[in-house]
Formats: sequence, structure tokens, C-alpha cells
Amino acid sequence: MGSFLPDLSAYEPLTIIGRGLDQLMTVNLAQYRPTGEHVAIRRIDLESCTNDMVTYLQGELHVSKLFHHPSILPYKSIFIAENELWVITPFMAYGSARDLICSHFTDGMGELTIAYILLGMLKALEYIHHMGYVHRSVKASHVLISADGQVCMSGLRSIFSLIRHGQRVRVVHDFPQYSIKGGTLTTAPSPLTSTLLWRCVYSVTLRKG
Repeated sequence: MGSFLPDLSAYEPLTIIGRGLDQLMTVNLAQYRPTGEHVAIRRIDLESCTNDMVTYLQGELHVSKLFHHPSILPYKSIFIAENELWVITPFMAYGSARDLICSHFTDGMGELTIAYILLGMLKALEYIHHMGYVHRSVKASHVLISADGQVCMSGLRSIFSLIRHGQRVRVVHDFPQYSIKGGTLTTAPSPLTSTLLWRCVYSVTLRKG
């Protein structure tokens, strides 16, 4: 699936499948009219966003253009439609790992399923760290699975650069805005330190967030 047209008339929203960003973002399942493919549309009300939120979103969109990896959710088109920012991504038919835990694996996932999902997460995190960034919000709701079983990391608005003043820092004491509702005890350890890759993977097995 290549890039899609930056034109709202090319998309037919079908139903709401999620919300976020302090209720300023609506996620729609939609049909891409030129091909009939299903896509997901993140629609963000820019008029209601603060200046800090807009800056935050600009950082996310910048990072999305830098990252190209099969285990990271791609942004197929980004454009302004009236007062909304529209971000077009592939539709991940199985939803997130959190969705699967809540709906199909209420007693916990099997080891093979966990291993398969963690492999996709590790590939994404290894690439993110190689590019000089840390995710800061690794959790089950940011791990998406497509109809053909592809595991993709999302939540790019929580990405944080490890490069400061031309040097790569070893420790990050910074938290993603608009995503962490609790304190450090409910947060994946990756926001606290970026030096150990394995610390990023615990959240999908221990947390549903």
C-alpha cells in the first residue's frame, strides 16, 4: 500500500473506532475511495489544541517522515481538512494487543503469542533506538496487529530524541505529554532510561494500558 491522496473527498468515514489526545482526536475506520481499501483516519481538532499540543503534534509528524520500518505503523498521508489534522494509516484489523487481551485473552496470552508480538516490538524498538530516539510510552495499546499478522508499533507522538547538543545522551528523565495518566509506577521503564532495550518489552505482558 503506497501513499494516499491528501484530499478528504478520497475518504469515506465509516465508524468511530477510538478517541484520544484529551478527547481532541477521533479515530475513524474509513474506505479509501480510489481503491476501496480500508484505512484508519486520525482526525485532530486543531482549533481546540493549545500551542503546546500543536508543537507536540509537529514533532510527531516530523518523526513519522524519518522512520521507515515494517514494524512501525506508517503514515500514508497527512493533511489539513477544514479545521482538522487528518493522519491516514493502514487499518490494523486485529486492533491493539490491549484489545486482544481484553476481548480474547482475558486469562493471559500464550507463550507463542507473546513471543510473536514481542519479536515485532523488539524489531521496532531496536530501529527506534538505532535512529537515536526512545519511545517513552511502550504499552499494549500502542502495539497493533494487521489482518495478515504484521505487528506494528504506534504512538509516535511519545518519541523523544536522544541527541542533545550534538551528543547522544544515555539517560532520559522525561515523560510524554498527553499520554501518561499515572505516575512512574504505572509507566513502562523506557521513559526513565534508554540504555537497556529489554526494559521496553515488559509492558505488553504486564500492562493492558
